[in-house]
Amino acid sequence: MKRTIVAMSLLAMLVAVVTVSHVSAAPEPSAAAIDWQLEIDFKAPLPFMCKVPGDTEAKLYWFFLFEVTNKTGEDQEFSPTIDLFTDTGELIHSNRGINVAVYQGIKKLLGEPLLQNLPQACGKILQGADNAKYIVAIFKDFDPKAGEMDLFISGLSGEVVTVKLPKPIVVEEPNEEGDIRKVTKTEMQMSKTLQVKYALNTEAADRTLTTCKQLIKKWIMR
Repeated sequence: MKRTIVAMSLLAMLVAVVTVSHVSAAPEPSAAAIDWQLEIDFKAPLPFMCKVPGDTEAKLYWFFLFEVTNKTGEDQEFSPTIDLFTDTGELIHSNRGINVAVYQGIKKLLGEPLLQNLPQACGKILQGADNAKYIVAIFKDFDPKAGEMDLFISGLSGEVVTVKLPKPIVVEEPNEEGDIRKVTKTEMQMSKTLQVKYALNTEAADRTLTTCKQLIKKWIMR
């Protein structure tokens, strides 16, 4: 049964996407699903103060709770990623450089023993509501001047499209051994991604009291 939820790819590749959108119409997801698609239920991100081992004081983090259910008729491989992008130009990858103590603190706060940290949730997702995954994505605090932020949630759909770039670009990416190398790209693959935009209540004197209001929810190719 569904439970009630409490509340970049490489930067160069992101620039490439922007370039494509300026040169020609960016591809859009199909009006009707043409590949498998998981169901997602979520609420707005919330602030969370936590002191992790090694720190002298507590720091502010943000967490995004969501539940994913597989009703596609088949078990699916699930590899979610979530990026946060502010209107001040800051890009933050979920769970990047986050001490596990932050996840443990959120799990204790919510009293949810089945809550999974985003990296733990990767893997096969079985069919049916009884196999739904209840997940938390965690972000480091961002620019206090930000008035809006977008969350880009990928891994929910099998729909992909290959886009030819207007001109080749050179990007850095890891090879099979994990070493960073420069690669010339003439095309890129874009995946169906859920974009959710929030407005931030920046008038709060204390950042821990900041609330988020959902403005936009739509599917894009990214």
